[in-house]
Amino acid sequence: MAHSDETGERPAAMKDIRELNVKPLDMAQANIQALFDLARQIATAEAPSDVVKVCTEHARKQFEMMAEQMRELTAIGQKIAADSSSLIARDAEGTSRKT
Repeated sequence: MAHSDETGERPAAMKDIRELNVKPLDMAQANIQALFDLARQIATAEAPSDVVKVCTEHARKQFEMMAEQMRELTAIGQKIAADSSSLIARDAEGTSRKT
């Protein structure tokens, strides 16, 4: 039976961990861009009612974006957990066979 490192599973797991580290940075960038877009819309609003409309729409979009971001992070975390537990089980099985 091939060792986990020989099958490329550990490098794949590291790729997922790197993705988990980078994804929040991408999300922060998207959130900051949305904030700048909001500021621009408020600055160019012609009436107080426009500001309320812009803020309400921004809040709705941010809630949707946050929900999607949490789904993405959860999926990555679940994949890492599943892959890690599989690797641990295989390593434990290999160790028990050697003894």
